[in-house]
Amino acid sequence: MFWDTGKQPGQLSKSFKRNTPWVIVREENLFRHGNPFMRCALNSLYFAIIKLFPWFWDMIWDSKEVYWLTYLLRESLYRLNYHRLYREVIKPFNPDAVICTHSLCCAISSVIKRDKKLDYLLIAVPTDFYLNPYWFYKNVDMYFLPQDKSISNRLKKITPDKFSTTGIPILPRFSKPKDRPFLKKKGRLMRIYLPSSLWVEGKD
Repeated sequence: MFWDTGKQPGQLSKSFKRNTPWVIVREENLFRHGNPFMRCALNSLYFAIIKLFPWFWDMIWDSKEVYWLTYLLRESLYRLNYHRLYREVIKPFNPDAVICTHSLCCAISSVIKRDKKLDYLLIAVPTDFYLNPYWFYKNVDMYFLPQDKSISNRLKKITPDKFSTTGIPILPRFSKPKDRPFLKKKGRLMRIYLPSSLWVEGKD
């Protein structure tokens, strides 16, 4: 089972379906199973802070002090919001593994695993090159990291066998070899002998 708050798990799930077709894969958007009022409030607050006070968001996201000061509040919010998720998804599907591509999903999956005493394999797949404190929980069994530099002081308390550097997940079509001269011609880069670069942004 793949958890996120948007479209990110598609990259991983498509690879699983292609390489291991016998595995039953299910994708879920965490926010579909949360409190609608809280979902709307969090979205509005997030976009307001990003637009008006981006420096404040960076401070919250990276600060260990803020992480520990808000720990009890976050734990309470997780517990208040996971019951529907557990009842509608986790319990009936009974996954062998839960793969999270968002830190919020990782947190809630960790709380469910602990409170309900479940034994599913919990895997964290950060999709940013910089890791924040909200990714790290005791019940996470494995971390697939985007780069070696991600293995910083945050991972000192985690045994080395729990993390592996795999890169950021991408859609399978981006990993297929392409005909460079054909693509340059198609892109109207007539001087195909000159070096060229491709700039891509977005989740895919």
